[in-house]
Amino acid sequence: MHEIRDALMQMLTNHIKFLEASGLSLDQINRVKAIVDAKAAISNLEIEMMNLQPVLIPIEQASSMDKVAARLIWFRKYINLSQVQFAKSLGVGVGQLNNWERIVNRVSIEGALKINAVYGLSLDFLYLDKREFLPKEMLIALASNPIHYSTNLVDPK
Repeated sequence: MHEIRDALMQMLTNHIKFLEASGLSLDQINRVKAIVDAKAAISNLEIEMMNLQPVLIPIEQASSMDKVAARLIWFRKYINLSQVQFAKSLGVGVGQLNNWERIVNRVSIEGALKINAVYGLSLDFLYLDKREFLPKEMLIALASNPIHYSTNLVDPK
């Protein structure tokens, strides 16, 4: 139970660090922090109420590898990094990142957690396209530059 709470708190801390680096005013950041704190409290209660029972996602809601790859490519471009820069920032090999983006391999949980730790990107967004915890700036960017899902995602640069 404490491990889940600690992981959740680490994830929320990463989100706050991302917000602080985003150029928002202190008042805006404090409002977001209050919302995040409230959501963390709710999440802790939900975890206790579930009594640590696994939550199963219906198969029709699960994202396919090509959609995960498309969101990964979109995010890398959103933060304006090359594959080399992005891989280096995550501490993974360029070949591994390239395999994720070209759908040779699925983005591992470890890889997704590294992306979350470094950039605060929600695993819910990466794997399931859930956008409720994304920063406002990212939502605006998604609206003006939507993710293009394709079965042919070769995008080496």
